[in-house]
Amino acid sequence: MRITKWMRPWGIAVVMIAVLAAAMVPTGANPKPDGVRHRVNIQRFTFEPASLVVAPGDTVVWVNLDIVPHTITATDESWDSQTLQANGAWEMRVTEAMTGDYFCRFHPTMVGQVKVK
Repeated sequence: MRITKWMRPWGIAVVMIAVLAAAMVPTGANPKPDGVRHRVNIQRFTFEPASLVVAPGDTVVWVNLDIVPHTITATDESWDSQTLQANGAWEMRVTEAMTGDYFCRFHPTMVGQVKVK
């Protein structure tokens, strides 16, 4: 194949992109994963699942499928979603200190639990 004048700049550009891409790949380093996303549905005035086992760094997403507002509030009040409207979602990144029960301020019989392993 004969290389023409217009092919030369493209060839140089392709080689430069390949070199830059290779330089950006970490060598010997394992990137830390962002954790797992867990979903808790709020429906029929319950948290489903009611109990969730998570790890530090995981994210829990609560989705309100009821037609009324709810909250997701730690029993010790160390974290709280504030009012979560119908069809709304709230997410929380888990830390080791978040193990425990939670409830809805508007409907205190609604309870759930997060267990951090």
